[in-house]
Amino acid sequence: MNAQYRKNGFIPPVYFNRSSRIFNNDSGYYYKTREGEVRGSFPTEAEARYDLNHFVELIQLEQELQSMDFQVAV
Repeated sequence: MNAQYRKNGFIPPVYFNRSSRIFNNDSGYYYKTREGEVRGSFPTEAEARYDLNHFVELIQLEQELQSMDFQVAV
């Protein structure tokens, strides 16, 4: 991991709040990916959050495999 520095010191990492990606309407709970895709509907916020976490883990795994020159079939 590369640390970045400013003239006056370390730049802290940025953390994204995943909960802001989850929203609901009359038909259920949804979340929006960074790519702009809306996924859902889920009957509860907990299920939407679970699926979002699973989605993020899958994307991270795909990126890791791609960095190791593996082909990822979608």
